[in-house]
Amino acid sequence: MLQFILGRAGTGKTTAVWQAIRERAAAGKRSLLLVPEQFASTADLTGYLQLGDELHSLLKVCSFRTLTGMLEDAFGGGALLDISDAGR
Repeated sequence: MLQFILGRAGTGKTTAVWQAIRERAAAGKRSLLLVPEQFASTADLTGYLQLGDELHSLLKVCSFRTLTGMLEDAFGGGALLDISDAGR
């Protein structure tokens, strides 16, 4: 399920996201956190600190580029070759 959390700065959006991820992990459900590429490693570290060693495995932090790579691998899009100028 895709859920948007909107609001002004300081209204608790980040806290709400981590709380929802923590609740899902405690219930044994996996979560995917989609973040811009420059924040992927920071978000992964924050996830580890928020969830701990045991529940962190239920969280997948992806950038947009990582997500597209995962989708290509899953659905075979990565196997398609682009045609070269000579081929055209």
